[in-house]
Amino acid sequence: MNHTQSAAEAPPGLVSFPMAAPSFRPARRSAFRSLVPSLALLLGLGAAEAGAGIVQTNAVNTTSQTFYPASSTDLINSGAATLLSATTTGFTAVESSSTVTLNDGSLGTPDDIASTALDLDGTWTTTFALNLSSAPLGYDLTQIQTFSGWSDQRANQKYELLYSHYSAPDVFISLGTFTSRTATSNGNRSNRITLTGSNGRVATNVAKLRFTFQDPPNPNDETVYREIDALGTVSGGNANTAPSFTVPADPVLNNTGTTWTARENNRNWSFIASSADGTKLAAGTYYGQILTSTNSGASWTARESNRYWTSIASSADGTKLAAVVHSGQIYTSVNSGVTWTARDSNRNWSSITSSADGTKLAAVVQSGQIYTSV
Repeated sequence: MNHTQSAAEAPPGLVSFPMAAPSFRPARRSAFRSLVPSLALLLGLGAAEAGAGIVQTNAVNTTSQTFYPASSTDLINSGAATLLSATTTGFTAVESSSTVTLNDGSLGTPDDIASTALDLDGTWTTTFALNLSSAPLGYDLTQIQTFSGWSDQRANQKYELLYSHYSAPDVFISLGTFTSRTATSNGNRSNRITLTGSNGRVATNVAKLRFTFQDPPNPNDETVYREIDALGTVSGGNANTAPSFTVPADPVLNNTGTTWTARENNRNWSFIASSADGTKLAAGTYYGQILTSTNSGASWTARESNRYWTSIASSADGTKLAAVVHSGQIYTSVNSGVTWTARDSNRNWSSITSSADGTKLAAVVQSGQIYTSV
């Protein structure tokens, strides 16, 4: 039996949780339908992307505590090569229950408290760190499932789901709080919440997943959780992490990019922009400063402040720059990055682009709208 639930609390179905849409001068969708893919290709990796809307589907069975099958091959399964660690804080076990059962690939045994995670007051946090050694760009999550089940009202669920981007793995972004109230009386019950993204992805470039469990809407203020599954793939495929590479000669490109020279220092670089002639460059990290160069990268100067920069754009002559901050503002410069001016409002800006003369800008908000400045 499948149920549909509202955002706050649900009696049982299917519901879409759209992210908040800003109302300040959004561009018309038709004019920029192809802009977002271009920004991602031209301006670097940017910030992690959350699904345009999180779709929650609740399923309830009233004959068994372990009715729905769990995965033993998902990204966070214990022993999987994709899982680096699982850490829990604030958990006070009831009897022999344990959070190690959350990702053991099994729903456990009915009425066996030792095969479940049951906290005394129902509130705790568990964080799953994914292994980035073979996935340097993180993971794209396609589905999250949480399973609970018991012989009384402790099958209800409520938790906040957060994730972090591979370039800032300790900075967490909330995807929302999800609730499934299915049990109002005693009796065997299985409860499963399934989360997907309306664009096919819950979030991309993910480094860590965090579940903050809360008191569910039942008299017992606790939930018997049995398993968590996180399904997904490596972001960007199998990334080439070799320190150098050679591009085959191309007469049209006149061998451009065939050889490379390392510049500056090791940082979590996330984006870069260039003037048309390649002499003026501007680059930055997800959390750090913007660095500029006026000699094709031979030397660099740190500019502005440490912020969660996600993207930068340059005019053709390199004098006009525009950069965006996640959970911050847009910043512009008219002197190749020497000084900057804050623009617009605090939003989850993820990418920006510029016209050749730098007078026209377009920026996008993660799980929000497109904004233009002319």
